[in-house]
Amino acid sequence: MKRSISRFGVHALLLTWLLPASTFVHATGSRTAFEARSVQGVIHELAGSQAVQESQAIMIKAPAIAENGDTVGVRVVTKLRNVEAISLIVQGNPRPLAAIYRLAPGSVPVIKSRIRIVNLTDEPRSANVIALVRAGGKWYRATRLVKVTRGGCGTGG
Repeated sequence: MKRSISRFGVHALLLTWLLPASTFVHATGSRTAFEARSVQGVIHELAGSQAVQESQAIMIKAPAIAENGDTVGVRVVTKLRNVEAISLIVQGNPRPLAAIYRLAPGSVPVIKSRIRIVNLTDEPRSANVIALVRAGGKWYRATRLVKVTRGGCGTGG
């Protein structure tokens, strides 16, 4: 019995390494969310018709002014219980969904990532970074505005 369980674990691990990542994205139903072209489209693909509530229990830690829009550090921490997933959405990006993190039950609900802000229409470049959290079968969100300077130092020039 032990040997068959061990072989199953090894096969599952090998399968995880061998299959392309797009297989897992498709299996979780998130592929169309990554292809959405608007924030509303992303939220609809992820939450469906469920309501999404603003929540002060979600904290987005990101610079108010980032020197480089190509790599902006973002950290999301939440006090919500039973967190199942945390998604990062960048309003103004051609494809707003930056990442989806699926959390195992009992995990500490904290994620850290680097995102790209490519909003080229606003001056100075800025974007709302949205954390969309699924917890206890419900959806919550928080938003933080991040401005991007061209030359750093917050001068925009």
